[in-house]
Amino acid sequence: MAIFLFNNPRRHRKSMRLKSGFTLVETLVAITILTLALGGPMTLATRSIKDSLASRNKVVAFYLAHEAIEYVKNKRDSNFLYQICFTSNGPIPPNSPPPSCPTALTNWLDGQSSVLSSLNCTPLLFDGSNYSCSSGSSTIFSRQVTMTNPDGSPLPITGNEIKVEATVTWTDYGQRTVTLTQNMFNLAP
Repeated sequence: MAIFLFNNPRRHRKSMRLKSGFTLVETLVAITILTLALGGPMTLATRSIKDSLASRNKVVAFYLAHEAIEYVKNKRDSNFLYQICFTSNGPIPPNSPPPSCPTALTNWLDGQSSVLSSLNCTPLLFDGSNYSCSSGSSTIFSRQVTMTNPDGSPLPITGNEIKVEATVTWTDYGQRTVTLTQNMFNLAP
């Protein structure tokens, strides 16, 4: 009988039942901790990918706007360098007899409409290496370039200065816009 006092079979079965396996509450707590431990890094990774794509698109938009400004500058510089002037009747050949190139600013860009038509695209097209208005597949980017007088009044240009504004818009996680503005001067004396 002394053996039963120290080794009670009922008591032994009860303690074995309590120690064997996990309870439902322990399992739910473990799953919750595991979900929280994995959920944070997964959310962070998803957010990082989204932010890197948004940053890449912003850089592309900035370069597309900058390209438009540089294109207008290049037109102005080429026309000055090669002494190409444009009047309402069309181009004046280089080294033509008087009247020589007028100094009005409207003439150092070969007709603002032709310059702008090659830059304004909705949407811009991408051919694998270059963005353009003529060939390639559609992109999320649209570009609008305007030339005005420095005070904002519309063309025709009245002085020796123009304001060129390039705006690129795109949609990724909301409507986004990049706008660059530059004032340019007539190089002709």
